[in-house]
Amino acid sequence: MGGWAAHTIIQPPPVPVVIRVPSPMPVPVLSPAATVAPPVEVAVAPRVRPVITAPKEKQPLPVEKPVETPTPPPPASLAEQLRLFESGRVALKAGNHAIAVREFERYVDTIPSGDLWPEAAMGLLDALTRTGAFARVDTHASNLLKDTRMRSASPEILRARAWARANLGRCADAQADVDAMARGADQSRAQARVDGLCPR
Repeated sequence: MGGWAAHTIIQPPPVPVVIRVPSPMPVPVLSPAATVAPPVEVAVAPRVRPVITAPKEKQPLPVEKPVETPTPPPPASLAEQLRLFESGRVALKAGNHAIAVREFERYVDTIPSGDLWPEAAMGLLDALTRTGAFARVDTHASNLLKDTRMRSASPEILRARAWARANLGRCADAQADVDAMARGADQSRAQARVDGLCPR
């Protein structure tokens, strides 16, 4: 033991190695009020691409066709006026009242500014009265009374209308026509005729 012991090196015991392990971090506990709300889905409208259309061509405006005004008939010659008037006058004198009405009416309607228009209008009134067309007499006489060209013939026109209205049973209107006439022989004759149909 003496020789081995002299050569034996006594080593000191090993120094313990201390390894420091970091302590775990505390996990924070969220309160109920601090809980994160779930994400809200927001609807996003899809983008609409603008539709680009080609510009419309301007349509041409419709062209209005000019209205063709009828060409007025040429004025009747004096010879034509005399022919119509004489035809009606001769027929009335001969008792052909229907022909007289036709001829005078043609003159009155087709030659309103004729030289013999007043005479033709009075001839038509006489012919209508003789045919007994009292409704037409009433209408024609009423039109004549509105015409300034017939003022001088108003007593005769009123007498014819009063007679026509009396025959139509319109006694009050007939009497009004008689009353509108100036006092004189014409009024007396008209009153007598109306009284024969509408006794007072």
